[in-house]
Amino acid sequence: MSSFQVLLYLHILAGFTALTMFWIPLVTKKGGMIHRRVGWIYVWAMGIVAATAFYMGIYRIGFDASRNAAEKSFAFFLLFIAVLSASTAWNGIRVLRFKRRTKRRSLLSLDTGISFALIFSSILTMVIGWVNQFPLLQYFPVIGLFLGYGQLKYWLTPPQTKMTGILNTLAT
Repeated sequence: MSSFQVLLYLHILAGFTALTMFWIPLVTKKGGMIHRRVGWIYVWAMGIVAATAFYMGIYRIGFDASRNAAEKSFAFFLLFIAVLSASTAWNGIRVLRFKRRTKRRSLLSLDTGISFALIFSSILTMVIGWVNQFPLLQYFPVIGLFLGYGQLKYWLTPPQTKMTGILNTLAT
């Protein structure tokens, strides 16, 4: 079994775990022990999904000569999904970590950098989609543009009240 296949199976297992764990915090007491523990399992599973998708996308684009243009285009989609998954999981953790913040984050912070990475990967993926006439890549990354914009707005806008920051993120 190749390392690619091992990572593919790990990717599938982590994705299934994240999908399963996603629902549990929705029906448990917010902030309770089960909610927090399952939430961290979800975050770790999404981290594995993002890391393996990133590796598989890079591998298929740069190191797998047997792939045709459509398969390489789909590999760009994997890369975009990796950035999207990592960015949203990261942002969720960081919002909780800084829920009592009183000022905006620096434009050069890791938080804004990850949001910019999501926006950049969205635009790059859309361009590749248009160049290769691949509709999934042309339109799906619009989601990343909206999420990246919402994340940047959250980090670069100082909260006026305790709940403003959270509500700003949900509104976009």
